[in-house]
Amino acid sequence: MIFFVLFIALSLFSPRPATAVYEEYYYYKNCQKRELLELGREISQKFTIDKDFGAVEVYFEREGVGKGDLEFVLRKSDGEIIYKNIYPLEKVIHGYFFPFGFERVKVSKPQKFIFSIKLLKNPSKAKIYVCKDNIGRLSFKISGERSLFESLKFWIVYNIRQDPWFFGAYYFLGFWILLVFLVWSK
Repeated sequence: MIFFVLFIALSLFSPRPATAVYEEYYYYKNCQKRELLELGREISQKFTIDKDFGAVEVYFEREGVGKGDLEFVLRKSDGEIIYKNIYPLEKVIHGYFFPFGFERVKVSKPQKFIFSIKLLKNPSKAKIYVCKDNIGRLSFKISGERSLFESLKFWIVYNIRQDPWFFGAYYFLGFWILLVFLVWSK
């Protein structure tokens, strides 16, 4: 009980609000289709988000190891560049999400963004693939921070949407067990 009160007090009165990292997957179904990243050709993806974020992670597959450069650009839907950076190709690992991190982008209402990836140089001729779903959308995820209370709200809503009957029955049963315990303990 004392830990719960301490948690609430720290959450309410801390100079920096307590946060939790979140990740939202987009079109991730175990790489249904692969597209080769060709030298100098840009591959882009649009997405809409309604909360702050600080990373876009793209799912890659590769054949061979090599050095080279990969350019990542994040734009608003009107074309304004928010972030642009070059990443070493040797950091991309086969079968994993590669994180393109940047300063937090503040979003107050749903906004559209576009990110693009371009292979700038690949002297070793390693084959790098981006993964897509059946209709050609890149497999990626967005991550950022949100408050602990927003995370709890998200968890409850997500679980209700996933299995409303089980979630309702689970808490209904828990309520009755708690009620019986309280009555029995008097």
